[in-house]
Amino acid sequence: MYHPHEMQTSTAGNCLDPLRDPKTVLVAQLAFIGDMVFATPLFDAIAERWPGARLVVVGRPAAVKLLSAHPAVGMTLEYDKHGVHRGLTGLWSLGRAIRGLTPDLFIGLSRSQRTSILARISGAAVRVGFGSGRLAYTHRVRQAHREIPFAERGSALLRAIGVEVPSRPLHLEIDIAARANGRARLEALGWRGRPLIAVSPGAHYATKRWPPSHVSDFLDRVAAHDRWDVALYGGPEEDDLIDRLVQAHPWVLDRRSLPFAETMEEFCSASLHLGGDSGPTHIARALGVPAVLLLGPTPQHPLGEDSGRTIVSLNLECQPCSGSGDAKCPLDHHACMERLSAELVFRAVSELLPR
Repeated sequence: MYHPHEMQTSTAGNCLDPLRDPKTVLVAQLAFIGDMVFATPLFDAIAERWPGARLVVVGRPAAVKLLSAHPAVGMTLEYDKHGVHRGLTGLWSLGRAIRGLTPDLFIGLSRSQRTSILARISGAAVRVGFGSGRLAYTHRVRQAHREIPFAERGSALLRAIGVEVPSRPLHLEIDIAARANGRARLEALGWRGRPLIAVSPGAHYATKRWPPSHVSDFLDRVAAHDRWDVALYGGPEEDDLIDRLVQAHPWVLDRRSLPFAETMEEFCSASLHLGGDSGPTHIARALGVPAVLLLGPTPQHPLGEDSGRTIVSLNLECQPCSGSGDAKCPLDHHACMERLSAELVFRAVSELLPR
């Protein structure tokens, strides 16, 4: 946990008037899908502190799609880094769109130069973010960014402008009709309501992925148990992997390359989610689905505490070795995931699912 007295802030510029609530609050989270999930406690805190304000969230296209049913979010703006917002010209265009919304408060939740530029262009009287961007922000949190758990970084930024909020859990929502749609799709594929394990074997960084042979071994153990069902989820990057797994285990439900909205709908029917330190795992947690998280190169501290999550890790001497994962193990053995046996993971799953 971090301590408020360790946080250094700059108080230059305008301060929030406690007698006058902001009409528009804009949060910029330009990082990955998982980072957007970890931003959801901030959205709930803003809605509670300023119930009359419009909350606008800026993020990558796939990330903001997660928020379509979030009750605190009034509007989203897509940051298409590789498309219309590519380069400085595209970033300037997005900044002008943000400025057109006349935000009173800009919260830069992602620590990046692009976020700082958007803060400066936004025209917001109060702009708070991480780092040393004196021209970008009126208030800054200089404490080491990685020392603060992901879900608490929004609270740290609010404290920098004098707003204290309690800790909140990750929070995503799916309405009743969408949940029913997800269940109906699974039933159409042959699922008959047995405890369902949603498995997401992929991750953006290779070192966070469980080896395919271990996933296959785990599926063999589930098949021998013969009381649970499995659905495999992944994006286009996991197509080949899931194809091989389905060919070897034709009884599993092949759910690869679904839109995120449909993936979220189906997660709500799962009894448990199994995956690494990746976006799908954190999405499941935010939806209230119990999760078994396979932790390899990344640290546990930033993930925070969660009673609905079970971490399986070997806790080797070389762990953690990376803040977000890498393309290759720096020691060339990838032991943190290679030695994480299917037997150990199956045991953890067995303790959480009905026998």
